[in-house]
Amino acid sequence: MPLNRMNKFIINILLYGPDKLPNESLKFPIGIIPILEYYQTNFANYDNIQNWLNQFKSLTVCPDCSGARLNKYALSYQINNKNIYELTNLTVNELLNFLENITLNSIAKINTQDALTAIKKRLNLLKN
Repeated sequence: MPLNRMNKFIINILLYGPDKLPNESLKFPIGIIPILEYYQTNFANYDNIQNWLNQFKSLTVCPDCSGARLNKYALSYQINNKNIYELTNLTVNELLNFLENITLNSIAKINTQDALTAIKKRLNLLKN
């Protein structure tokens, strides 16, 4: 049966194994992905095995997060049009400059003053 005609539940079992193992004393992983991860981890020093594993891997950027590895909810919060992923990609000097020039309303200033002061202090320590 072609994979695209299979039930998603069955595909999930094939890929990740069953939720409950038929024999709890099994030491070897069940499921395509756990098996490949087992070989990746336990046979890292074997070039022939790593070459074999490489044929199953590809580098793909997640369309949802664009490689940020954060969910949409986390990425939706922004400070001056920058989300947390963009802020963490700034250098120490760039982040310090960003925080020094941040524009906040009066309520936000009151709520964030202590945290921003502490962050700036630590960034200055890293800078020097």
